[in-house]
Amino acid sequence: YKPARYEFTYQFKVNIQTNHPFIKMISLKITKEDVKIISEMQDKEVMVQSNEKYQESLQVANALKDALES
Repeated sequence: YKPARYEFTYQFKVNIQTNHPFIKMISLKITKEDVKIISEMQDKEVMVQSNEKYQESLQVANALKDALES
């Protein structure tokens, strides 16, 4: 028996739209490379929550979002 194998890749990017006449959009890439999660389990959420690189990237993106909203 070989359980199903799942592979997920994530890229963290932030797009900032402005109303400046010369700069309409700023795009920032949070991760240098894709965050890859390989799992033989069926529960993708468990693997995502336990992946350190994914969690770090998510925290950086949320901190940037909070800074821009305030």
